[in-house]
Amino acid sequence: MTSQQKWLATLRWLRRNFPVEFPVSVRSCDMKDCGDTTFSDKTQDFKVRIRGNQSLSLKLDTVLHEWAHVITWFGAEFQTEAHGGEWGIAYARIYRTFLDWDYG
Repeated sequence: MTSQQKWLATLRWLRRNFPVEFPVSVRSCDMKDCGDTTFSDKTQDFKVRIRGNQSLSLKLDTVLHEWAHVITWFGAEFQTEAHGGEWGIAYARIYRTFLDWDYG
């Protein structure tokens, strides 16, 4: 499996195993940070940006990290702490499940 195939398979896997109520677009782009997530009240969707010029391993770690933000965005802790306990549990669940999946 090529790096691109692994990347696309991972995005499909995230959508299937950790669905959210709103659409999520994931884009690779030039940016300083590894990644970020925003939610638009106007369009009612999430936008996840991942730095494109990093290794596949870092891109995968980053998208799993950002997906944990997506699934906890409207949680009890989000407004006070982006990396609180709720996010940590979500990230751990995603990461553990990803390691078990290992591309099917």
